[in-house]
Amino acid sequence: MTDAKGQFRILLVDDHAVVRVGLRNLINDETDLLVVGEASSCAEALRLAAEIDPKVIVLDMRLPDGSGDEIIDRLKRVAVNARVLVLTSFADDTLLLSALRAGADGYLMKDVAEADLIGAIRKIAIDAVVTPRPDGSSARKTPSVASSPASLTGQERRVFELVGRGHSNREVADATGLTEKTVRNYLSRVFDKLGLRRRSQVVALFLGSQSWRK
Repeated sequence: MTDAKGQFRILLVDDHAVVRVGLRNLINDETDLLVVGEASSCAEALRLAAEIDPKVIVLDMRLPDGSGDEIIDRLKRVAVNARVLVLTSFADDTLLLSALRAGADGYLMKDVAEADLIGAIRKIAIDAVVTPRPDGSSARKTPSVASSPASLTGQERRVFELVGRGHSNREVADATGLTEKTVRNYLSRVFDKLGLRRRSQVVALFLGSQSWRK
């Protein structure tokens, strides 16, 4: 939500006070963004999200009483207007896949440039999907022509969609009637065509392309 001045309301969730101070100072320097709450745990985040109705929740993945992906759905239930931007120090595909499948609207690494973080928060606030590209920059809501799933063949697109939904190579093979080796070959082509390197990036691009089509 926005306040009376038209600023997007931001909730910060991170168990490190120094990180929250740095984020608060950075965000509050912007005229259209305002930090209205800070939490250091899952329990506190859920309580504040219900009370202050934020537009964007900037969420750490590792909290003392649970992980960020475990509360994403609950946060969105208590703050129905909220979008969730995961900000993490861990380049872990399993964690990122879990967050995206739990409903995160985007994720960035904590070493992101300040300008890119502010831009990502704004994109999230206006309902864009934000995920990192292979070069480290954040993606726009509409995929570029070079990285568009439209460039894939029918079978490549099928593999892309199944992997994008979080399925393993074995599950993709069972669904398509292909061997696991053939699935790996198709996935390698998908990586090459879309300029991707990891399965989590396939999931992120799949979610972004689905959001763009709605």
